[in-house]
Amino acid sequence: PFHALPEKSQLLTVLDLLHQYVRGDRTSPVPIALTFGLHAILTSMFVLHGEGDLSRLAECTKGSYNKLFAQLNAISDRSVTPTNNAPVFYSNIDMFKNIVNFAKPVGAQYDFQQAFLDPGVAEKLAFWNPLIGGEYLLYGTY
Repeated sequence: PFHALPEKSQLLTVLDLLHQYVRGDRTSPVPIALTFGLHAILTSMFVLHGEGDLSRLAECTKGSYNKLFAQLNAISDRSVTPTNNAPVFYSNIDMFKNIVNFAKPVGAQYDFQQAFLDPGVAEKLAFWNPLIGGEYLLYGTY
């Protein structure tokens, strides 16, 4: 669903740059903006990794993101919310709720028994690091 997100290049900058590069000519040089963005991600992980800060921040970010979509689920329930909202309100909320799946890992055929990194930790580092998690929250609240 990434290609269908409006304003993705402004709100999900690093993900958009990565998506463009992976979809394009991978033999071309990596754009400096993508290099800088990935460096920012790795730096944020490195700086916050000590004393469990990264893990706490990832949990908080993921929790905030999940709470946003729980609130959207609650407000889109017509039996609970006032019915004086326009029908387009409910269709817009239902459409927006679909981006919750954007921040979920894609299943992979990988033997984590032999991996050096727990899948839960890998998800935190990849999806909920300070930069990407911040982009998700920015887009979710836009």
